[in-house]
Amino acid sequence: MTHEQEVEVVAMAISANRTQVNRPWDTLSDEWQDSCRSIARTAIAQIDLLRGSSGAHLRIGDHVEKYTGDYKVKGEVRGVFRAASDSPIRYVVAHRAEGGGLFCHIYAIANLRPA
Repeated sequence: MTHEQEVEVVAMAISANRTQVNRPWDTLSDEWQDSCRSIARTAIAQIDLLRGSSGAHLRIGDHVEKYTGDYKVKGEVRGVFRAASDSPIRYVVAHRAEGGGLFCHIYAIANLRPA
């Protein structure tokens, strides 16, 4: 199945869920279909990131060390995202604070290595 075929399948499922009406896909407006395709592309991109199949080097749950710059700290990858479809992958890493609690920072892959 090609990427565009995946988008069509997911878009049709989104449309059926949003309208809760069993209208044939080809009877829906172009605007409606485009809206569903846009949501489908976003969903598939997120799935690809979680699977590690779109260039992501780390996965959610991986233990990493931020080893560049003025400070070094270990943490766990809690999110993987792109700000836009053509932007670089970023990683949300949760760290334990010395006094307790957690904080999250966003990093590029160049700042992280497996812990």
